[in-house]
Amino acid sequence: MPRPAVILLWAKWCAACTAELRRTPQLADAARPLPLLTLAIDPPQIARAALGAERLDLHKAFADDRSPERVLADWGGGRITLPLTVAINRDGQICGRKHGLLGTDQLKHWSRTCSR
Repeated sequence: MPRPAVILLWAKWCAACTAELRRTPQLADAARPLPLLTLAIDPPQIARAALGAERLDLHKAFADDRSPERVLADWGGGRITLPLTVAINRDGQICGRKHGLLGTDQLKHWSRTCSR
C-alpha cells in the first residue's frame, strides 16, 4: 500500500527551487504527518553536487535520470515549470499539486486532506 507523502520536484538550474530547498525543515514541519521528499529532475551526480554546493543535507532526497520533460509529465507537470510540489494520498493518487513556491498553509491543508 502506498504511503501518503509530499514530493518537491526541483532542478539545479531553478533558482526558486534552491530557495525552497533551503526551507525544507520548515516545510517538513508544516507537512506533518506527511513526509516531505525531494526529487531532482537532474541526473543523480548533478543533484548531489548541487546539494553539496548549497550545503544542504537532505536525507530524503532522490534524483531521476530521465529527461526533465518525462519526469514532469509523469507527475502531471506538463511543461517545465519548477518548483513543482505534489501531494500523494494513501491510494497513490495525486491529491494536491502546486507550481511555484510553496507556502506552509498549503502544506497544512494537504496534511489534513491527503493523510486520511
